[in-house]
Amino acid sequence: MTEVKSEAYFCPLMNFALDSKDVGGFADYNGVRYYLCCESCMEKFKKNPKAYVEKAATAVKPLAVAVVTASKK
Repeated sequence: MTEVKSEAYFCPLMNFALDSKDVGGFADYNGVRYYLCCESCMEKFKKNPKAYVEKAATAVKPLAVAVVTASKK
């Protein structure tokens, strides 16, 4: 299993950016989590991700990571 280090809120099949509330699914490919607009696009992407990743290349961003530390009172 490949570790996901980046993400793209962009449906490369329909060719448009997504807001987190618009996501219909996701697929991981080469360390990137691609969020897609619907289940149909997700299934097509999973069958041949190489055909679509180039369209989403500019939308790929590092994962946002929050570090939480606990303090003693």
